[in-house]
Amino acid sequence: MKLQHNNFEDEQTRHFIESHLTLVASVGLSDPMREHISDAFNALNEGATNVRLISGDHKMSAMLAAVKMGIFDNLDNDQNVFSSDQLTQELNELMMEAVDTEEGRGLTYVFKNKECKRRFSDKTNGLKSRVLVVYRATPDLKHKFTCALRQSKAIVAVTGEGLADARAISEANVGFAMGEDGCAAAKDHADVILSDDNFLTVVTAIRWGRNLQDNVRKFVTF
Repeated sequence: MKLQHNNFEDEQTRHFIESHLTLVASVGLSDPMREHISDAFNALNEGATNVRLISGDHKMSAMLAAVKMGIFDNLDNDQNVFSSDQLTQELNELMMEAVDTEEGRGLTYVFKNKECKRRFSDKTNGLKSRVLVVYRATPDLKHKFTCALRQSKAIVAVTGEGLADARAISEANVGFAMGEDGCAAAKDHADVILSDDNFLTVVTAIRWGRNLQDNVRKFVTF
């Protein structure tokens, strides 16, 4: 098996080592979707909650997950699919680093000016509406995109389980970490820990939160 960064002495050596090989076996790995994901996605859509899939996986793996969730109907539709490099480049044109002194989150990102914020939030061509799936996402990109959504006055919830999700979870209005499979860093930065690792629990949390908000409004009004 050839490693990605083998340093051969010369091209002749590389050709000799890589010639006359015999395929012994091939291995495929599958990371199945969690149960009830599609049901949760449909419930969130019905409740006017927009879902974005930000993944560190390969493009086809991310798109397949999006199809299983219900974001896309088929794998041919990649119009709203962004690579990490592509989205990072576009966000870098709109945002700059800053220090969060209000909530004490440390390093954050803000729009450079009102025009940049308008471009991001534009309902027709803005990234806010165009980005549905991101693949090969880095921890910094997850954090930066979460900042952009918050700066555009969206109420942002982020779910995650790994170290790469920790900064985005911390930046979100509400950060959800997985209680069973989540790492310590994700849990430490989260506002809510899902003890059952079930995405449907997020739907329940939103429903309860909206009911509480509605009751408070009624109480204040009358």
